[in-house]
Amino acid sequence: MGMKHLGILAVALAAFVVAGCFDGNRKTVLIVGESLEDTTSADSTIYGRCGLGTAMNTLELVVQGSDTIEVSLVSANDSNDVVGGLSVGDSMAVTGYMAADGCLNATKAINLTSLLGKWGSIGQTFELCEGGVVKSDAIEQMKYTSWKIHNGLLVLPPDTFDISVLGADSLRLVKPDGSVFGLRRMPSGETAGRK
Repeated sequence: MGMKHLGILAVALAAFVVAGCFDGNRKTVLIVGESLEDTTSADSTIYGRCGLGTAMNTLELVVQGSDTIEVSLVSANDSNDVVGGLSVGDSMAVTGYMAADGCLNATKAINLTSLLGKWGSIGQTFELCEGGVVKSDAIEQMKYTSWKIHNGLLVLPPDTFDISVLGADSLRLVKPDGSVFGLRRMPSGETAGRK
């Protein structure tokens, strides 16, 4: 490994701590993140796909090829922080912590595949697309042009939201000041003011 790669690795380790135990393709990861509301900090979110070994209280998260992370969903389920459901093959974003028993416990699990699509409320319609792009049919200047998940929060610059509900047809977003925004999933071609 060259000096350039060592420098990149050192910077990454300074942003968060990753400790792993390997058993075949299974990997447990500890992430110590920054403040959840600070989007300038390193992202402590783990990204992957929902694996075949997923059950009600356990997420098998397939990351980087065929490596898997077994994640306990008990705490996240208890606080309603598993949003968007669990379907094999769907893209997931997970934040968590390492428990004393060595198990990774999720604090938030977001189904990114469920999050994609067209959402609207009175006077506002936008589509969350793959690759962090936001599209709109609106003629007026669109408020949002990009999106990402950062430390378990949905960032639609300049706004940051906690996803409190993500269902088949509804999305509830909460800003840090407590403001709540309810949106509904809209079929292609439909805008917020008409049916």
